Amino acid sequence: MFNENSKLVQDYVLLINNGKKTIDDIPIFSNLREVVSSVITN
Repeated sequence: MFNENSKLVQDYVLLINNGKKTIDDIPIFSNLREVVSSVITN
């Protein structure tokens, strides 16, 4: 459902990189958490 180009994924990556959120703050919704984790680690 989500991919690395999804706006929601990009927003969470930005928030995590800026220290405003953590990976645990991402709701378990479809593949959202997995995609955000993948973008951050790559």
